[in-house]
Amino acid sequence: MTEAMRARAVVFLVILATTLPFAGKAFHIDEVYYVEVARNILKDPRRPLAGAVGLEDIDYRVFEAAGRCPDAFAGMEHPPLVPYVMALAAWAAGRFSEVWLHLAFVPFALAAGLAILSLARRFTRYPLATTLLLVTSPIFMLSAQSLMTDMPTLAFSLAALSLLINGVDRDRRWPVVLAGVLAGFAVVTRYAAVMVVPLLLLYGFSQHRLRKAFLSLCGVVAVFSVWVAQNFAYHGRLHILASIPHYRLFYAGQSFDWVGLLKKTLGDLAALGGTSFAAAGLLLLSGARRRWIAFGAASIAAVSVFWIRPHGIERLDTYTATEAAAVAACFGLGVILLMEGLWPTRALADGPPQPQRRLTDQAFLTIWLLMAVGGAILFLPFATARYMLPILPPLFLLLVRRAETRWPSARVLRVAGVLAVGQGLLLGTLLSLADSEYADCYRQLATSVRANYPNRTIWFVGEWGFRQYMWAVGGRYLRSSDDTPRPGDIIVRPSIAGMHEMSASVRQRAEPLAEIDLSGRWPMRVMSFEAKAGYYSQHWGFLPFAFSRAPLEHVQLFEVRAPAPVAEPTTCASS
Repeated sequence: MTEAMRARAVVFLVILATTLPFAGKAFHIDEVYYVEVARNILKDPRRPLAGAVGLEDIDYRVFEAAGRCPDAFAGMEHPPLVPYVMALAAWAAGRFSEVWLHLAFVPFALAAGLAILSLARRFTRYPLATTLLLVTSPIFMLSAQSLMTDMPTLAFSLAALSLLINGVDRDRRWPVVLAGVLAGFAVVTRYAAVMVVPLLLLYGFSQHRLRKAFLSLCGVVAVFSVWVAQNFAYHGRLHILASIPHYRLFYAGQSFDWVGLLKKTLGDLAALGGTSFAAAGLLLLSGARRRWIAFGAASIAAVSVFWIRPHGIERLDTYTATEAAAVAACFGLGVILLMEGLWPTRALADGPPQPQRRLTDQAFLTIWLLMAVGGAILFLPFATARYMLPILPPLFLLLVRRAETRWPSARVLRVAGVLAVGQGLLLGTLLSLADSEYADCYRQLATSVRANYPNRTIWFVGEWGFRQYMWAVGGRYLRSSDDTPRPGDIIVRPSIAGMHEMSASVRQRAEPLAEIDLSGRWPMRVMSFEAKAGYYSQHWGFLPFAFSRAPLEHVQLFEVRAPAPVAEPTTCASS
């Protein structure tokens, strides 16, 4: 077995070991919305976004305020490649099985691992170590266990870059065209992946082969044209143009002003530093004064946010001094990682790649990292650890390249690599267990509520996996404008997944029936108001995780006592 084959085998084994044990993980976070679109696809593959599937209560409110009927084509901001994958897996399994769907997504993680291995072989002298830094990152591990767009987008984007670089460097045409096809798949998975297209051209320009790199646009256009043709054939307009106005209204006043940018910067970099603290800590301990200065300045800046408490950043007054200090430390470590990745690196005097080529490569990787960071903070709606996934490949490539120049000793690099990979693997495993337990609490909750009220009509207020499993036991989604519940009906509302309130009328007619705290075995939380953990959104906390025994979820049950008022007719068809 060659060295390259051994490296691929190691990467495959690590990814399989960190994904297959979680194949039965409950549907989680936004996965439910893609499942709903996938059900549409099984009914009519030509119209994935027909009707009003996959919409949240706030979507209905936005449509109502705009005087329009709910419409998934305008309300879903992502194109439907992921739902098509889900529909294919469900068709093969005969049902929407958690295990089958998760197994169907494992190839995306494997493809991403192979692609970064290829890129690391091109840009560093330690390709396997660089790849292991990525695939053992807690953010990569949790994304690989997810059924959302993050990992498929990363896989297509990295594979496109790898193929184009291979084609340009070897003066081969077909890898460049295929790179464009894969980049097109990335774009129809998630529109934000369009940033890979200028990266393809940028690499060609950096190697003085821009004309050859332009061939990749043929593949991008070919794939995207199919989606455009479907848009006009069945909807008469482009999906991206229909969804952008809704996207802006959905997040109006909470994401794109200066307070929103501050929240995203604090949350994103805290997630980066908090999940990669070993790598950042090694940089601090290496002794460069500028790193300590940057860490101290960043930490003080983060602490000042909790002291000043800018208007528009919720619950800052609920953080203890310890919790604020933890956020500041995570943020400071994230700043250190980014600063070190972007810091100019001197060229190696000996060995491949040659110094001039190495400087050109450095500029390419630096621009890639800047585009990824800018895209996450400026254009994505909120801070979340998973939005840091596209930042990790260029960041780790740059950090390894810098380590090669600063620590030329193979022994020192080996020790540093083992510590960083070991920290990622350990923390990633702990977070995977905690996240899986949190996802499963909603599956168990739905089963328990139905068992306790077998003959009642059950309404639920909430999203994510909770929504999926309540539907599975016959529950009805209660929107904030819905006054339908009748006397004797049960209403279930969790604290974390309950993203909206009941209508004033329903709230007046419903009396508290019970309050339930769902406890967990693992003393770690990824989503918790009480623990200030907000792995999936800074709305719940600026820490990517927290060691805590806080309940996984707090659930309120209500029983409707009085009849509903007479409903006014509506011109929109019910979803």
